[in-house]
Amino acid sequence: MSASEVPCPSCGFACRVESLQHLSGSQLGCADCVYRHKEAKRDRIVQAPGAAGCLVFLAGAATALLGVVGLNLKVLLWIDAWGADTGWLIRGALCASGIALLGVSVALGKVLPKPERPPGMAPPPIAD
Repeated sequence: MSASEVPCPSCGFACRVESLQHLSGSQLGCADCVYRHKEAKRDRIVQAPGAAGCLVFLAGAATALLGVVGLNLKVLLWIDAWGADTGWLIRGALCASGIALLGVSVALGKVLPKPERPPGMAPPPIAD
């Protein structure tokens, strides 16, 4: 490490003092850490609706499949309280809203810009 380099408080690698930036609040990090922080934040924003959509769709599909046999999930017993036709409408709405949330997740992935990789940062390793 030269005189103008210090260990990054976030990752521990040597970086120039002037390249340290704020990650969040008062936490400092090098350009690589800032990039990884922004990338992880973007990924969380994009993946959250997709995960919720999968759960909602699976709940709707499970209660629909079980409803054909005459069974139901305990959590979703309220669905048939308004009658069979309304229950099937609610099951279909659960599946449709789950698919819509998955679509929102895909759209967010296309709309939200990926953070720019800082100059000199090595590309991520290629998975085998």
